[in-house]
Amino acid sequence: MKWKLAFMLSFFLNIFYGQDLPTINGEPAEIGFQKYYNRKSPYSVEGITETQTLLVTFCIEVKGGVRIRDIDIQQDRKRVYLLPIIEDLEKHIRYAPWKPARIKGKYISAKMEISVQINVRKAIDDLEKLVANNTANDVVYTFCEVLPEFDGQIAYESFTEYLLKNTALPPSSEMYVAITILEDGSMKEYKIVRSNNEKASELVLETIKNAPDLWYPGFNRKNPVRVNMVFKLEN
Repeated sequence: MKWKLAFMLSFFLNIFYGQDLPTINGEPAEIGFQKYYNRKSPYSVEGITETQTLLVTFCIEVKGGVRIRDIDIQQDRKRVYLLPIIEDLEKHIRYAPWKPARIKGKYISAKMEISVQINVRKAIDDLEKLVANNTANDVVYTFCEVLPEFDGQIAYESFTEYLLKNTALPPSSEMYVAITILEDGSMKEYKIVRSNNEKASELVLETIKNAPDLWYPGFNRKNPVRVNMVFKLEN
């Protein structure tokens, strides 16, 4: 049904306005790109039932040739498995054989919005292999190129603030808390490394247990990695 609507829209624009929409291999943008992506990408959806649709906006610019700029892909940052697909999708959008929009015979720059289906299962499998490999080799980072985040900010600051705000620490209490963040952005384990107040330790562990799932993993060389973080809390 979608491809029929796209063809009808292109047909009526040509009749009434003399305009062609952007195309790939002679087909409307959304249809043409999906077919091109299925042929070229390892994340093709052909023959796969477990898929997800990503909304993509970008500009096809005509200036001494055709180039693609301002690519924006709607995604959920918590879904770390999408990251390699996002990079792959951007690459194929840039190098696809686009034919730009045209008005009365003249090619023009145009902003596009298309939906692309991707193979979710392959992306999840790739991430699970990475996690399994790191687990088997006991690869745990204490420092990495991009540190884990909590609630959209560097965790050392934001999670410390969260713990202090949501825990009624007794006066003069001081402790160090260790937390391990996995490659998929989940929290594997947490423990008190050192504390001068057992009651305060229990309160902090309870706060961590009930904390919202707002973690985003650390990265090293563009790959999500397992990171052990130590937080200092004092009152």
